[in-house]
Amino acid sequence: MGVAVTVWGYKVRVRRVLLQPEHDYCALGQIGFLWHYGILHYTQPNPVEENQWRELLPQDAAAEKLPDVVVVQSESFFDARAEYPVLKPSILAEFDQICAHSFSWGALTVPAWGANTIRTESAFLTGKPAHVLGVHQFSPYRHFMKQPQYTVAHALKALGYRTVCIHPYPASFYLRDKLYPRMGFDEFIDIQSFTEADKVGQYVGDVALAGKVKSMLSERSHDSGTSTPVFVFVITMENHGPLHLEKASQADQVAFYEGEQPFGCDDLTVYARHLRNADTMAAMLTECLNDQPNGGVLGWYGDHVPIMAKVYQTLGAPKGETRYFIWNDHPTDGIKEASSTSASSKDISELPTLLFQALSVRYKTRLVAEQESV
Repeated sequence: MGVAVTVWGYKVRVRRVLLQPEHDYCALGQIGFLWHYGILHYTQPNPVEENQWRELLPQDAAAEKLPDVVVVQSESFFDARAEYPVLKPSILAEFDQICAHSFSWGALTVPAWGANTIRTESAFLTGKPAHVLGVHQFSPYRHFMKQPQYTVAHALKALGYRTVCIHPYPASFYLRDKLYPRMGFDEFIDIQSFTEADKVGQYVGDVALAGKVKSMLSERSHDSGTSTPVFVFVITMENHGPLHLEKASQADQVAFYEGEQPFGCDDLTVYARHLRNADTMAAMLTECLNDQPNGGVLGWYGDHVPIMAKVYQTLGAPKGETRYFIWNDHPTDGIKEASSTSASSKDISELPTLLFQALSVRYKTRLVAEQESV
C-alpha cells in the first residue's frame, strides 16, 4: 500500500515537471528537482526513426553523379547587424549574396543560448526537435552513447557518400571520438590536423578551416575509377568565447562601425572581426563547390548567439535566433520559388529536410542536363 501511494504521488508530482530547469527547480525544490530529473533520465524513452528522410533523397542514385555536401555549424553565428544597426552591413556581404541565391535561408530557432553547442548539433544531425528528447535534450550525447541514433550522416552514407567531420578541437570533447563513428561518420579530423599558424585569436580560424575542406574535396577518394561523393560536417571554433580575452583595435572599430564604437562594446568589435572571417569562409566554400565536377550543396547555420554580457547591457540582448542558409550551385526557377518562403523562422531540426531537398533538386537537374545534351 505504501509503495502504491508513493508511485501515485510520483505520477501526480511528475506532471509539474516542465523540463524548464528554472521553473522546475523553484517548483520542486533541490531534492525534488534532482529526484524527478533523475527518474526521467532512466525511464524516459527516445524512439529512433530509421531513415526518416528516405522519401526526400534521390532513389537509386548513381553515387558517382551525386554532388558533394558540406554543412557548417558556425560557432556563435548570428546576424548581429539586425540587432545592432551600428554595425556596417558589409561585415556579412558574402553571406548576403549567398542567401540571395540559396534554396532556403532565414532566421533559425535553436535549443541553445550562449553555450551548449551539442544541443543544436544533435538536433541537426538527428532531425529531432529538443522536446522529442525529453530530459535528454540537456545532454543529448551522453544519452546517444546508450541509445544509438539515425543521423544525416547515416542517410548520406546509404547513398554512397564518404562521411567526414572536421572540428579543430580535441575529438574526445563531448565524447565525439566515441560517438561519431556510431552516428555514421567514417572519419573525424580534429585539432591534431592544424597548427598554431592556423589560429585566429584563441582558436583555429575559419579561413584555415575552409582551406582544409577545399583540400579534402580536391583530393577526395576514388574507387575503381569512379568518384565517391563526400559529406563534410564542419564544426567551427574561431568565434568561441570568451571574447573579452581578445583586444579590439582602432582599425577594427573603423572597419566595422557606421560611427564610433558604443561604450563598453569591445566584445562586439572582436565578434565582428570573427564574423567577417566566417563570411570569407562561406564564400570560399561556395566557390570550391562550384568547381566540383558534380557541383555541391552547402548548409550553414549558427549553433547559438555569443556571450557578450557588457554588450547586451548596453545595446540590449538578442532574441536568440541564429541564421542559416541551404545553397546549391545550380539555382533554378523552382529553387528561387522555394527560397522566397524563407522569411519565417525555421527550427534547427528542419534543416536536414531542406538539405536533402536541395541535394535532390541538384541531382535531378544534372540528370536532366545530361539527357538534353544527348
